[in-house]
Amino acid sequence: MTSQKQNVQTDGSILATRDKNSVKFRGGLKFISSLLLPFALGIFTVGVTFQQQSAVKQQRDDDREAAEQQHINDRNASQQQRDQEKQAELQLRLLKLRF
Repeated sequence: MTSQKQNVQTDGSILATRDKNSVKFRGGLKFISSLLLPFALGIFTVGVTFQQQSAVKQQRDDDREAAEQQHINDRNASQQQRDQEKQAELQLRLLKLRF
């Protein structure tokens, strides 16, 4: 059997080991918690960046489509104006020929 003095020494070493492990655990926990906020901010920043890029791409596509539609409308209006001018000129010539 072990003597009472040996039990006390063993208990003391167990307590010392537990204290060391507890300190290591707390240190690790503090380290992890100190990294948690920067990590969360980084993830948030990346997410916001991707969302903004998507929104900018959508806006650019919308602007390009609107510019293309405006170009088509301008071309049609210009063609219509030329057709009207030709028609007016033709009518003017016909009137001059009658008189």
